[in-house]
This record gives sequence, C-alpha cells and structure tokens, in this order.
Amino acid sequence: MWVAAMGGGGPIRNLIWNTHGALFNTRPAMTYALSRALNDLGLTAPLNVIDELARHPIEGCLAMLAQRFGLATDALRARFDVIYDALPADNQPPFDGAPEVCRWIVARGGRNIAITPRGLQPAQRLLATHELADCFSGLLSPAQGYPAPPEPAIVQAALRLHRLKPADTMLIAAHEEDARAGQAAGIRVCLFGQSALCQPHLSRAGDGLGAVAGLQLLQDVVHVPLGGAVADE
Repeated sequence: MWVAAMGGGGPIRNLIWNTHGALFNTRPAMTYALSRALNDLGLTAPLNVIDELARHPIEGCLAMLAQRFGLATDALRARFDVIYDALPADNQPPFDGAPEVCRWIVARGGRNIAITPRGLQPAQRLLATHELADCFSGLLSPAQGYPAPPEPAIVQAALRLHRLKPADTMLIAAHEEDARAGQAAGIRVCLFGQSALCQPHLSRAGDGLGAVAGLQLLQDVVHVPLGGAVADE
C-alpha cells in the first residue's frame, strides 16, 4: 500500500536522494578533507567552524572558505578533491533507516534515483560499499554535464531521464538549499539527515516540504518499521 507523504498530495512511489548528506553521512569526511586541504595550503581553521560550514552544499562551503582566506576557489577545490576522493567509503555510512527505505521503495515497484555533487566514481563507490547499488535505477552527477545539487536542473533531469511523474516523486534532501531546489522542480521534499536545518518555517502546511531530523518521519512517508522489516498492507 502506498502512503501519502508530508505536504499533501497523492502517494509517493519514487525517491530522489542526494548522496551526500541525505543518503550517506558524508559530513565528517568532508570536514576532515576541508581541514586537510587548508593545512596543505598553509592555512588552518577550527574544526567546529569547518564542520558548521560543511552543513552547506560543498560548492558553497568551498566558496565561503576561499573568500575567508583570500584563496582561489579552484585551488581549494582541487586540493579538497584529491583528499576527499582518497577517503574510504566505509567511513561514510548510510543514515540509519535509509537502506530500509530504499529497499521498501524497490520492493513496491518504485525507483530510487541518486543525485550527487561529486563525480560518478566516488558516488558509485559509496553505493557499492554499502550494498545499495542494486536499489538505485540511476545516478546523476556534474561529471555528466548536469549542474551540481542544489540546482533544480539536476532534479528536473532525473525526472525527465527516468520518466518519473512529479506527483509520484519526492526528493530526500540534505540541505535547505536542496529542499528549495526540489520545490522549484515541482516535487515534494523531505529534508533529512541534518537536524540543525530542520527549522519550523520549512513545514508550512501544503507547501510540499517536510523537515525531519531522523528516521521517524521517513517512517511516516513509507511506513518502514524501526526494526527494518517492511510493513505489508
């Protein structure tokens, strides 16, 4: 049985996931890589400051750090990419409950699509390492010429490429910026994984956007019990 998601409308059959911050907890690894990149360039910043910036999409984070230290964003990005892409995927696990949600969607004939701000190989490595590759029908990356999340165009491309009906599809977003992109693309959104961003103003009735801090509201979306077994209706 398909259940109605937050924000009203019909049942949700398909999910679009941002790999970084919504599907996988990548923030600690990104914080580490950003700190190392600054160190390699002869600079330093408190880890708590970098971690707070890492709540934002990576391009915005790089731009803010580059501006703060008077660096070229491209130089900081290049160093960050080398360090981050060498980090093991084992240390960037899926959020609790996310694999069960993905498998529930597939078991009911729906589709999971991944969008990523990174290249194809790092995202594919995350999916394969955590045994989620077979749960995903597609992966879209800037490496394929799409704009990086949080641009609405990558969400629109996922809908178009995989022939997903907007009314049947929800974006699981990592950041408020991602959430707004999902709304701009005309689909409902669940902001998940970054509790500090789950602010009350994001949950206005009828705007198609739900803000959640953890698994509980994803359960409400797809009725996956805490124990991980799917609920048959």
